[in-house]
Amino acid sequence: MRFYEYLASTEGRLLIWGVTTRGIGLAYVVCLGALLPQVSALIGSRGIMPVERQMRHMRRHLPWPQAIRLNPSVLWVARGDRAIRALVAVGVAAGAAVVWGGPASRLALLACWLVVLSLRYSVRMYYPWDSLLLEAGFLALFLPTLEALPTLETSAVPAPLLVFAFHFVVARVLFGFGKTKFVGVRRRDALYIKYFLMNKPMVTRLGWRLAHAPDRVHKAILGAIAFVELVCPVLVLFPGPVRLIGAAAIVGQMVGIQLSGNFGYFNMLTIVLCVGLLDHSSALTDVSVAELFTLSNLPFTVAFAVILAASPAYVAVNNWLTYGFADWPVWSRLRPGPLRAYFAFLRAITPLCVTQGYGVFGPRSGPPVRWLAVIEGSDDGGETWRAYEYRHTPTSGRSTPRFVAPHHPRLDHLTYYEAMGIDGTSYLSVVSFSDPYRFSRSALLDLAVQRLLEDGSPVPGLLRTNPFPARPPDLVRVTRLRAVPTTPDELAATGRWWHTQPAGFHILPTGRDETVDEDWLPPPERYHFEAMRWRRRAGVCDGVTARQLDDFWETFVPFVGDAAVVAENRRAGDGDPHRWENVPDVVVDLRRRFSRTEVREFHVVLARLTTAALARLDVVFARPAQGFWRNVAGLPVGRPAADPASLPADPDPEELLQALAASPHGPLRSWFRLGIAVHRTILTEGREGWERLVGPGFQVGAPIRTAVRLSRGGARSMAAAAQEIDLDLALLRRAALGLTVGNGFFLESVVNYDMVARQADRARVMFADVGFEPPTTGLAPGVTELLGELLEHPEIMPIAGWGASATFVPPAPLPRMRFGEDGRWTEEQRSDVGAA
Repeated sequence: MRFYEYLASTEGRLLIWGVTTRGIGLAYVVCLGALLPQVSALIGSRGIMPVERQMRHMRRHLPWPQAIRLNPSVLWVARGDRAIRALVAVGVAAGAAVVWGGPASRLALLACWLVVLSLRYSVRMYYPWDSLLLEAGFLALFLPTLEALPTLETSAVPAPLLVFAFHFVVARVLFGFGKTKFVGVRRRDALYIKYFLMNKPMVTRLGWRLAHAPDRVHKAILGAIAFVELVCPVLVLFPGPVRLIGAAAIVGQMVGIQLSGNFGYFNMLTIVLCVGLLDHSSALTDVSVAELFTLSNLPFTVAFAVILAASPAYVAVNNWLTYGFADWPVWSRLRPGPLRAYFAFLRAITPLCVTQGYGVFGPRSGPPVRWLAVIEGSDDGGETWRAYEYRHTPTSGRSTPRFVAPHHPRLDHLTYYEAMGIDGTSYLSVVSFSDPYRFSRSALLDLAVQRLLEDGSPVPGLLRTNPFPARPPDLVRVTRLRAVPTTPDELAATGRWWHTQPAGFHILPTGRDETVDEDWLPPPERYHFEAMRWRRRAGVCDGVTARQLDDFWETFVPFVGDAAVVAENRRAGDGDPHRWENVPDVVVDLRRRFSRTEVREFHVVLARLTTAALARLDVVFARPAQGFWRNVAGLPVGRPAADPASLPADPDPEELLQALAASPHGPLRSWFRLGIAVHRTILTEGREGWERLVGPGFQVGAPIRTAVRLSRGGARSMAAAAQEIDLDLALLRRAALGLTVGNGFFLESVVNYDMVARQADRARVMFADVGFEPPTTGLAPGVTELLGELLEHPEIMPIAGWGASATFVPPAPLPRMRFGEDGRWTEEQRSDVGAA
């Protein structure tokens, strides 16, 4: 009882907040201290993702305000290798200064926060612990100055609203995970934890053994997690013993996760924030309205108002895999008013990371399968291959699960997601991030492979072993292993933690290839179809020369059309030649007729011609929807839009356009579909149809506008916008009514086949056992349709080589996992291989 009373005393509260602030400083030290030996290999001039190249590319294509919005960083001032290392070192030193305390502690906190914010984009610090550090670190800027060690206290008790803000962060983070994890959970998923322990990004030895515990243990753990993540977030918001109960439960869960999983410094930081929950006497009712607007309190009052206003959206919509939801193009279809203004507000505060979303893993039990991306090199022309071993993540069946948290090995962790297909080459990247450069033909592992082929690269230092210490190999590939856990008895008998089986190539064998670096950061014409706002912000992209235009229309388009017809006849089909089944044959013919350089140029021209058309379609389809909640969100309210196919031959323009854009049946219901409709027009209507679509404003050789401005009158409605730009509605309607994902995506599949085949391959890995359920709402980017289509077409497989040597690389036959009514996953068959 004395301790309980002590926590409520001024002396106790000073100690609580002194320890909390120093704990945040320690988290900065751990975060940046772990990054210091990795940062040169990650973003240095010879690293995987050179920051100099990132920023130079942004400045070429984006205005200053937009480049800074995308990447708010002090590295804009100096970004050489020394500057990068110095920035991280300053952050470590500033974190240590926070732990020490004294009059400069608040300035040190600001330095720490600016360093992490500056590195976030370039290093891809998007994990929940990185987000939480930025969010908690921002709040810590308003805490009172610390007394210097050995005194642990802070100089004053924080204002009641600031105390509540820290408690609110803990509640929102835990509830974010609980909401994602338990909304929609079924009784059959009672063993969720048993399997999650095996397929989490980085397994620990204790986690591996805990996964083999009796079922009752896993059911009890799941019940405890439900209490911690659904009930405790409420408890911590109320004063008194209930807050301490919530804090104790959260700390207990964090200790358990720390021992059984490697989630960076997340558990450590959450425990630090739970120290602030020991201030059990503070309540929101202590807040004095008059004090909120005093000169000293006003900055935080404004900051917290921003955080509080943004929080409902992040709780309801967002989780870790949908950071970019506020930039989804669908919000442009909202009518002017409070909700549209609210999403503009969310976009405005996004760069500062003052409030973010948490939670990622869905409520459905997943199979105990891991996919290992194993990097291998060869110095004898591919006759023999030797594997690089990761420092911490598994490389083979004998790789011992390691305990590394709170250290965060960035490359090791990223390979888990790349092996599953959650990388930059995914067409679904726009769902997760509002970043036009995350959608790329070169993923992080592609870049890492190229660095391993270079002499003197620091990237091998990120790995445990380098089988080529004298000089780089001639070839590097990334193979994929399917890994399922052994039993404790099998481990004791064989020393193997995993049953492994070859699962094909993640990256085909390659030598030094400059196009990988060239393709890493796309220009505006290659932004994702649904990166609508970023295309507008770019303003222009490079134009097309007369020679390029003639080659495209007179050589490439006719060749693709003829090859598709030949492929269809070869199958004795009488349907649309522009369908998925014909894509691989057309690609092989294309590779035998044209060089790689020629096809790459065709892709550039296609992208620029598409951008010219999309700029005009964008201003029409970004107009407000009639019945947003029914015809876009898909809620059963209001009157549904008309069926476009049932409208008369000369329909009302507004009714036609609204029907074409309405979800779920409108053929142009997303910006992804607008993009493939342009491709469909190019393929079927030819040059004349495309010219009618882009209008008279296109000039050969001149920069292409990526955005079109409307007058106030033209912005009133879809029909007014179409009339102002003189859009050919008859042509648009014809292209839309015959549109499918298959025939619309045909040109992209042919000219960018490697990326499409990679997406298909990764999708089969990720959804092989669990299946894919597309969103039932039109709010999410429409590109999610593509995933379901690719899963249904196994003929879309990688093609190796060029010219006469172009050959298909069929996927490896793999066993399947089945989920039974008893909530258990069982394997149909298994063909083990030796240690890989």
